[in-house]
Amino acid sequence: MSILISQNIDVFIIVEANLYHDSLQLHTFGPYCTKILPKSRRIASGILVGVRKGLISDFHEISNLPSYNGAEIIKLDVWKRKRHFKVYGCYSPPGNTKLDFSLLTFTSKTILCGDFNAHSKRWNYSDLNSAGKVMKDLLIADQMELLYNDSDIPTYLHYNGNGTNPDLTLASADIADDVEREVICDPGSGHRMIITGIGFDTSNSSKRPFRNRWNFAKADWKNFTLENETIFESVSSFCKAGESVDRVFSRFVKIIFETAKKWIPRGKQFNYKPFWNENLAALKEKSSTARFIAEQSKNPEGVQNWRKSVALLRKEILTAKRNCFNNFITKIDYRKDGKKFFNFVNKIQNRANTSSTEPLRVGNRVLTI
Repeated sequence: MSILISQNIDVFIIVEANLYHDSLQLHTFGPYCTKILPKSRRIASGILVGVRKGLISDFHEISNLPSYNGAEIIKLDVWKRKRHFKVYGCYSPPGNTKLDFSLLTFTSKTILCGDFNAHSKRWNYSDLNSAGKVMKDLLIADQMELLYNDSDIPTYLHYNGNGTNPDLTLASADIADDVEREVICDPGSGHRMIITGIGFDTSNSSKRPFRNRWNFAKADWKNFTLENETIFESVSSFCKAGESVDRVFSRFVKIIFETAKKWIPRGKQFNYKPFWNENLAALKEKSSTARFIAEQSKNPEGVQNWRKSVALLRKEILTAKRNCFNNFITKIDYRKDGKKFFNFVNKIQNRANTSSTEPLRVGNRVLTI
């Protein structure tokens, strides 16, 4: 979630999400409204879609995956700055011989992304499989353009140490030049995440700057007062003869502010996680380093070491979350902290995850404004 917020992501798609409608209520997604194509088989399946609250969107299930052959496909219509985008998300399992895009309409402002398990030399596979032929035919028809460079990091790391690219992104020709694809870190799985950015003219838009807040309830007022009294012990040592009042006042405010930063904690941190600690940060760094070594060495032993580090990180995160939860329950005062407890109950019941804003339909017309 921190990556989604820090990267200012409007839409995210997760394939092989392994979620049902009931289990979706157990997760919170902050500023995102969610839709799912529910899991339909025992092994990995299901697609989770998130749309930033405030954006108008319309979710459609195109095809499900009742058996091994076939593919899961969803369509998302999104409107932003009076522009209508179509986003298709797809999951095609390994060995699929029935990948079919005949139900999809590739027109303007269209993105196709997902895990296709399609093999082709064009994106650094040594062979060509059935799904790869379908993808190549789509590209030959000039309907969509592939966003891929040979210098890109492989999106998937196999147990044998080889890196491949089952995760692809395609864009319609009218926006392909304005679309950028970036392969970033992994979320703890064999697949790296992919960010697809569509350029906008931001000359007339303004972004509200992030402001830190002070947590006065946890301030160390004793040391704050002591340090300021030491600095301002005498007016003669602080004020210079003949100095203007404005300059003295500016220096006074600056000193107070610097002292406050030292003894008063911030009340709201960007992407703050109450359970996060230095141990988890060190394990996360160790996991990222282990993956880098495994990708460079292409050694199965390196992959095993990386997966062990990921498993340890997950275990420690769960432990830290439990400890944080137990500490909150133990210390909360139900007589004084009613608002805090009310917000806590709403959060664990996922009441903030409201439904997305859908367009209005009047006859055959779709109204988005």
